[in-house]
Amino acid sequence: DVLFHFTEEGMLNIRAANTDVGEHHINIPMAMSGNTLSLNFNHRYLVDGLQALEEDDIFVGCNSEHTPALFRNKSDVSLLYVLMPIRVS
Repeated sequence: DVLFHFTEEGMLNIRAANTDVGEHHINIPMAMSGNTLSLNFNHRYLVDGLQALEEDDIFVGCNSEHTPALFRNKSDVSLLYVLMPIRVS
């Protein structure tokens, strides 16, 4: 699983963990509107979508932790990738 945590400070915290390999954590500055949000994604589906996007700046849109997220290039909207987050209990 890959955890995306969108913070009020304009940071995207990405955390991934694997018991065999270890854990990775990165903070990426971003522009954000709305409330803080945490989303878990399957890493295979996430990588498939991100590899299809051609720009460095991408748009990620989501309404809640239980609704699909939209990934697209920021300037070219010809490719839309919709990904359902994983529910974590």
